[in-house]
Amino acid sequence: MKIVYRKNVDDLSVSPRRARKALREAGLYDQVQSLMDNPATDPNLVDAWEYALDFQRQSPLILGVAQALDWSEEQLDSLFVLASLSED
Repeated sequence: MKIVYRKNVDDLSVSPRRARKALREAGLYDQVQSLMDNPATDPNLVDAWEYALDFQRQSPLILGVAQALDWSEEQLDSLFVLASLSED
């Protein structure tokens, strides 16, 4: 019998490279980049986007981006699953 360990989506953490790749595959990268380029966007959010070593599903950065872009929980979960399965 093969035992498979499956992480809860809320516990997922992905590299910035994988996150950006998943966003491109989903056609959402430009939407996020526009948010980051907007002068009204919180500079702390922009710094986190640019310099984070990893992106955690429940981090303030991810939750802030999702809220600003009106993404559903399901959409965000799908993006994290896609990113976690991609290769660097």
